[in-house]
Amino acid sequence: MLGILRSAAGTWVAKALLLLLVLSFAAWGITTRMVGGVLGGHHAVITAGGTEVSINEYRLAYDRQLSMLSQQYGQRVTQEQAKLLGVDNQVLAQLVSGAVLDEQARKLGLGLSKDRLAELTREDPAFKGPSGQFDRRTFEYLLRQLNMRPEDYLKNRSQ
Repeated sequence: MLGILRSAAGTWVAKALLLLLVLSFAAWGITTRMVGGVLGGHHAVITAGGTEVSINEYRLAYDRQLSMLSQQYGQRVTQEQAKLLGVDNQVLAQLVSGAVLDEQARKLGLGLSKDRLAELTREDPAFKGPSGQFDRRTFEYLLRQLNMRPEDYLKNRSQ
């Protein structure tokens, strides 16, 4: 049996079939990357119904958690220390809970209108300047300190 396979492997038909197999796997891998991989940008860490949490959102939440722990301990928390503390699992659990709640709220039609969200943001004492009014610079500065974009803050606040 092995002798037959060895002799058949040297024929041009076997080489053509092997080449076809290699090319099909190569094409399959490339199209997978383009459609749903790195080039496609579709990287959901968590999916709960129609609610998705992207890798970027996970990284931001993880970095915020590390920043809060570093402030709490008065020194920079390393990746190794964070792993020992289980920060990655804590962040993932928080994001899962949030995604499930967001999905339920979406299904029930709950949420804030854009006007109400703007009003709540303007009224937040953390974002008031020296005049006692909402200050966009203060708003942006505080969000930068938390490694958060204004869009991310508003999205999180609306949920």
